[in-house]
Amino acid sequence: MFKKHLAFLAVISLAGLISATNNPAIITVDEVKPGMKGYGLTVFQGTEPERFDVEVVGVLKKAMPKQDMILVRLSGHDLENSGIYKGMSGSPIFINDRIMGALAYGWEFSKIPLTGITPIENMLAELNRPLETAIPVASAPIGGGSYSYQDGQLVPVATPVMVSGFPPTQMRELAEAFKPYNLIPIQGGGGAAQDEKTSELKPGSAVGVSIIRGDISMTAIGTVTWVEGSRVLAFGHPFLFGGEIGFPMTGAKIIALLPRSDISTKMGIMTNEMGTLIQDRQSCVIGDLNSRVKMVPFDINVKNGRSGRQESIHTEVAWEPGFTMMLMTQVLQMGLMYIEANAGENTADAVVEVKFKGYPPVTLKNTYFNSKGPFHRAMLEPLIRMVFNPFEKVELESVKFSTEITPEIRIATIKRMWMEENEIEPGGVGHLHVVLSPLGLGEVEKVVEVPISEDYEPGTKLMIGAAGGSVVVPPVAPPMDFRGVIKLFESLYNSTDLVVVQQMATTGARVEGAFMPDLPPAAIRMLGALNSMGPMIQSDFNLTPVHTDWVILGRAALQVQVSQK
Repeated sequence: MFKKHLAFLAVISLAGLISATNNPAIITVDEVKPGMKGYGLTVFQGTEPERFDVEVVGVLKKAMPKQDMILVRLSGHDLENSGIYKGMSGSPIFINDRIMGALAYGWEFSKIPLTGITPIENMLAELNRPLETAIPVASAPIGGGSYSYQDGQLVPVATPVMVSGFPPTQMRELAEAFKPYNLIPIQGGGGAAQDEKTSELKPGSAVGVSIIRGDISMTAIGTVTWVEGSRVLAFGHPFLFGGEIGFPMTGAKIIALLPRSDISTKMGIMTNEMGTLIQDRQSCVIGDLNSRVKMVPFDINVKNGRSGRQESIHTEVAWEPGFTMMLMTQVLQMGLMYIEANAGENTADAVVEVKFKGYPPVTLKNTYFNSKGPFHRAMLEPLIRMVFNPFEKVELESVKFSTEITPEIRIATIKRMWMEENEIEPGGVGHLHVVLSPLGLGEVEKVVEVPISEDYEPGTKLMIGAAGGSVVVPPVAPPMDFRGVIKLFESLYNSTDLVVVQQMATTGARVEGAFMPDLPPAAIRMLGALNSMGPMIQSDFNLTPVHTDWVILGRAALQVQVSQK
């Protein structure tokens, strides 16, 4: 009883605050009864909200963690036939002119326009949640679970994403990439409306979330539920469930409705930037009209070596690590497809220039062959691994990607290798012959000098190997911080390097981000005794990269006898 009394006082206090800000009074879940009738607000055409009718069916208690769900039936604007439209998420629902909540949930293939309403109390509670960081940055990929409509599940109404500048041939793959985030790409409506600006956001207004802008545009469309000062509540369900985020918030103009047999959708375009989406919670998203956020410039320059055609694509991508990396992968694939350089067997020389906030620019170069499928994911893999390093949350400031793709099968397999000398004395030099087999070119032989240390005992067998640079890790210690991560990736060999690996007579250690070769036995004993998780004691290796014109595949090894002087 005491708790109920406190809850009542809280509602009275909240109602007073609402009245002071010219917002409507609220109706709580406990007051809602089946059969109650009211209306909702959403944009069906243009930018002005229009009414549709609702009737309360019932309340699902604790349908969500610490959150009830109100079920209502919709009518008007032919919703009886079309059902819910994607993009209606956040549409405010009123009973007797008191706001009850936001349209947010639905079923696929439902024969009646039944929807779930997120109670307004849960949404308003998020207004008091403080931001923990000055710049919203997530530390891991989000959207791990799919919200696919299936088996009668009540799930958030999917958010339509208006896409422009993307080829229809790639929309299917984009839809699969968006599925875990409950986003549905819609072709042809991503560009900004040039003839109209949104003067204000109000309950029922269409609102956009800018995902990508530039030569490619992607804008998610939803509906505003509540505006209080500079804060805007929308959607009635999570966007990406990202917690604290930073996405540009825009106005939106609805240009068409697309009724469908599964879930119908609105089609729209963004207008002007209105603020920043700053929080992404279970019950709603929150935007700040007074805030602006930077997007990450992602520029692509691609040259088709066969046709000589060269194209540049300039975009800006919203920053949320997992989501951003997925988007960049999709944009890069589109760029390669656009100049017809991603099909067939091709070889690409790629350069990625990356700038992380607070760190010097990083330049990564490598060569890729796409025999088993498109190579755009491999091209961005080093960047993805740097973003998701285990040491700190990094902020990506810019990415520049350039590549020249040639319709050549530039690969060579290590066919065999042999030494000129049967035995090599300590302090001598051996001559390693590595026979490569470039596709269509017969055999090519590389000769590499192998110096034998004077420290080797006569009769010792020396191990020598050879492999492509993509599978050989340079002799650097495991990184201890993000600077070490950068150093590691900058030191990686190119996949066109033939790397000769020579076992040395000495022993070294990798400890605290440093590699210490050729240590005396006393030092090895001391370091090895520290603890099992500390220094890594290992044999020293000498690595010699030899540049070739091909991506090197395969590996080989042999042993050489150390003779008497």
